[in-house]
Amino acid sequence: MQFNGGKKVQATPGTSLEQVARGARVNIPFNCKNGKCGTCEVLLDGSRVVKTCQTKVGKKDMSVDTK
Repeated sequence: MQFNGGKKVQATPGTSLEQVARGARVNIPFNCKNGKCGTCEVLLDGSRVVKTCQTKVGKKDMSVDTK
């Protein structure tokens, strides 16, 4: 998994994107942590906006761009 086009980290499929970002010390703001507020939205694979608190790591290599 790659954050903001640079920082690469290993991530276990099924782990929440929030956990991976925190472990990698990537700054993503959070508020409600249940998917309602949208504070933690990021761009996944350059094409899809997702909420990190609700998204699980898939089996393929993923790229995440924070706001």
